[in-house]
Amino acid sequence: MFSKLPEPCKSIKKKTVDSLVPGAKDRTGTTDKSNDVSTRGGCSWNGLDNKGVDGSQYRWLSVSFMRYDSDQTRGPGDKLAGEYYAKQVDGVKATEGAKKVESQAADSIGDQATVVTYDLRKTDADFKYATVVTRTENVVATVVYNGAGYQGAKSPKASDLLKDAQKAAKETVASVAAANK
Repeated sequence: MFSKLPEPCKSIKKKTVDSLVPGAKDRTGTTDKSNDVSTRGGCSWNGLDNKGVDGSQYRWLSVSFMRYDSDQTRGPGDKLAGEYYAKQVDGVKATEGAKKVESQAADSIGDQATVVTYDLRKTDADFKYATVVTRTENVVATVVYNGAGYQGAKSPKASDLLKDAQKAAKETVASVAAANK
């Protein structure tokens, strides 16, 4: 059972953030507001890689953590995390307006992991999404990675986004273990 969370904005390596979010507005990330950083936290990065007449690529990456302590009335922390994990996966699959939603189990990321991919049209652009929900013991980490092409640039390939989101998810799971050493 893990007793603490990693610093969310340091849970994904700088090198990974730089490669996944070229032109990031803030390379250190934007920390989510949390009333209890010992049980929940998150961070996000976004950027527009402007290639002039060749168009631009927008990317957004976020990670959020939820940690559960064992509770006499509610049960063991890993069981509570498992319930939250299932709700997170169902919530991602039910994203309003999402098209071509696909999900599958992902191996070798924490104790449980599910990847969900979908397309979503917003701000007059076709966004591709890859979300990885993981559970490692009593901690659930959710990595969301999406992108779109603007000004004539093609949207990113879903398979590339998925591969990159899984890499970031592996780093977040490792960061949980490292924070508890």
